[in-house]
Amino acid sequence: MQRTVKILVMCIALFSPFGSFADERLSQAIDLFENERFLESLEAFRPLEQEGHPAAQAYVGYMLAKGSAGFTNMTEARRLLQSAAEQGNTSILVHLADLCRDGEGGPQDLYSAARWYEAAAASNTPYAQFQLARLMLLGFAGEIDQ
Repeated sequence: MQRTVKILVMCIALFSPFGSFADERLSQAIDLFENERFLESLEAFRPLEQEGHPAAQAYVGYMLAKGSAGFTNMTEARRLLQSAAEQGNTSILVHLADLCRDGEGGPQDLYSAARWYEAAAASNTPYAQFQLARLMLLGFAGEIDQ
């Protein structure tokens, strides 16, 4: 019985999208990205992204938005960046906010942009603080101080 439980735990750790096997695949994909092998990196990230891994979603979304792999897909980029952000990935909040503000990959949504800038501003990101202040002045975030 104990042996069965140990084997089950090992299988879950190895094949869980967020277990050590996923961490190894993520590491390999990040290495490819950092070495500017973007097409290979995209191919390596895709299975993790499809399994819902927030870091992989962030990388794929970023590459699709910036055209790193030779093409862009703003709709898919925005969807993936939002999914990653909703799962707690804070590294892409500014990029997502910019897409919402500019209406790239979907309709312009200044309220959502303000929400994502506010989340990024909480981490002392000056650009996000500035953009949030601009949206506040326009009435899209919070109350204007008198």
